Amino acid sequence: MGRSPSNHSGVTLLPKLSGDTPSTPPTLDAFGSKAAKLGALLGQGAAARVLLVGSLPPAWVEDFQSHFAGAVHVRSSRQLETALESNRQYDLIVYMALLDSPTRLTSHTLSALRRSLTVRGSFFALVENRFGARALMRDPTLLWARGRTSPFGFRRKLGRAGFERIREFLPLPSLSNVEEFVVSNSGAVALPSHATRIEGLLNRAGFLSVTHDSGAFIASGENGGSHSILSDLGDHLTAAGKRLERLELERFDLRDRGALILLVKGTAAEDGFVCRVTTDALTDRAVRRNTQWIERIADTPGISQEIKAVVPKSLGVFRPGSGTAYTESRILGSIAWKLAGSKRLEPTLFKGVCAFAAALSRDTVRQVRVDEALLAQLLDPSVPQTVDESVVAPYEQLRHHLRARMLGEQRLVVLAHGDFGYGNAIADPRTGTLCGVIDWDQGREDLAGVDLVNFLIQRERGRRACALPNAFEETAPGIMRDGFKSFDARITYEERFPLGPEKRAELFGLAALRFAQRGMAYPSLFVGAREETRAILEWACAMLK
Repeated sequence: MGRSPSNHSGVTLLPKLSGDTPSTPPTLDAFGSKAAKLGALLGQGAAARVLLVGSLPPAWVEDFQSHFAGAVHVRSSRQLETALESNRQYDLIVYMALLDSPTRLTSHTLSALRRSLTVRGSFFALVENRFGARALMRDPTLLWARGRTSPFGFRRKLGRAGFERIREFLPLPSLSNVEEFVVSNSGAVALPSHATRIEGLLNRAGFLSVTHDSGAFIASGENGGSHSILSDLGDHLTAAGKRLERLELERFDLRDRGALILLVKGTAAEDGFVCRVTTDALTDRAVRRNTQWIERIADTPGISQEIKAVVPKSLGVFRPGSGTAYTESRILGSIAWKLAGSKRLEPTLFKGVCAFAAALSRDTVRQVRVDEALLAQLLDPSVPQTVDESVVAPYEQLRHHLRARMLGEQRLVVLAHGDFGYGNAIADPRTGTLCGVIDWDQGREDLAGVDLVNFLIQRERGRRACALPNAFEETAPGIMRDGFKSFDARITYEERFPLGPEKRAELFGLAALRFAQRGMAYPSLFVGAREETRAILEWACAMLK
C-alpha cells in the first residue's frame, strides 16, 4: 500500500472511504455540541432566541452562543431582572442553579420567565439539591438553610409559576459529569457497580431522586418541551405499523460524543424505542453506519436468530423539526460496564459476551486471500481522518508490518462489531445475562478474533483500572504464545477458529490500530491520549517485527 500522502505540516492523511466528499480532513468534534442536541430535543433550530441564566459552565455558554446566534447570558439576579423588563420573548431559557449561585429564582421571577416564553418555548433547568447526600455530608446546615433549593421545592415553584408541562429528570451519575438524564419517577435506576454502598441502598429503596446531587427540569406550555419531537416520532412509528399509546420520554443523553439519544416508552406491548437524532453531517454519517449495520445483520440469511435476537431492529428514519432521526427497537437492560465490577454478575456477563463473538464469527466466516481491496478495509479507519502528528511514525510503521504479513495470504474474515466490549453491551442487571449488543457504527469485515481481542483488552483495562498500554501488556503475551484458553479457560473461540501464534499477533496489531483510529476520530479528546496511543502503536510494531 505504501505511505499515504502527507500535507505540508507532515500530518498523514488517510485515503477517503467511498461516498465521503469533504474537501478537508473531517473531525467528529461536532459531536460535542450540547446546544444543538438540546435544541433538537426541544424543537428549536439555530435561529431560536435563547436566554442563558446562572452558573453555566463556560464551555456551555460558548457552545450555546456559537450555535444560537445572539444567545444572551445573564449571571446575576439583577441582570436577569433587566433582561425580563425588556419584554422580549424567548424560545429557550437555560438555567443552572448551584447552591452558592448568585442567581436564585423566586416564584415571582419564575412567573416572569414563564410569561417570556413563546408558545412553543421551553425552560431547561439544572438545579443542585440542598438535600443531596453528598452536599449534606459536606455541610449539614443545608438541611435548614433558607433561600436554598431542592428539586422538590423547585418543581412546586414551576407549577405555581404557570408551567403546564413539567418533566423532572436525574442527571446521572452527577451534575458535574452528566452522562444521561433519567426521568425521576422511574424508581430504582441502574447505578454502576462502583457506586457507594449508601448510594446503592438509597437507590433500591426508591430515594435516589430525593438524595441525588441535583435535578433537571423541562418545563413549558402544552406545545413546548419534547412535545414536538415526540409527536413527530409517534407519527413515524404509526406509519411504520406500530400501535401506540401516548409516548413518554424516559431518558435522554447529551454527552460529548454521539447523537442526541432518546429512550421512549409508548405501548404496553413493546419494550419501547430508541431514537438517535443527528444535527450535523459528520454525526449523521456515524449514526447512519449504525443503522446500515444493524440492517445488514437483520437481512443476512446465514446469521442465526441467536445473534439477531440481541441486535436492535431498525425502525426507519424521519426528519423532525431539527436534524435527522434514526429509530430502532429498544433492548431492555443496563449498559454492561455498570455491572462488570460485580463478582456475582461478571462471570455470566463474560460468558455471554464471549459466546456472542464466537457465534457471530461462526455465522459469517469465510476464508479469503487478502488482496489490496481487503487490505484497505482492514487497515483504514471506518471514517476518514487526519493522523495526529505525534503518532504518524509508529502508525505508518504498524500498517507496514501488517501489510507485509497479510497481503496475498489466506485469512479467516468475519463480520465484526468494531468496538466490542462491555460499553456496547446491554445486560440484565439482576442476572448479568447478555440482552443486546448496540452501537454498530464501527462495524466492519475483520479478521476472525479481533472483536474478542478488543473485548479482552477493554475488560482488562476496566478490571485493573490501568492505562491502555498496561492492558495490552497484561493481555497479549500469554494469548499470543498459548492461545485464548490459556488466558481464561472459559474462552472456547479457538475450538472453532484455530489461529496459531503468528495470527494471534496480527490480531493484537489490528486491535492496537483500531484503538488509535477510534481515538483520533475525536481530535479534541485525543490530546490527553497521545502518549498512550504512541505507546501501544510502538508496542505493536515491536511485537510484529
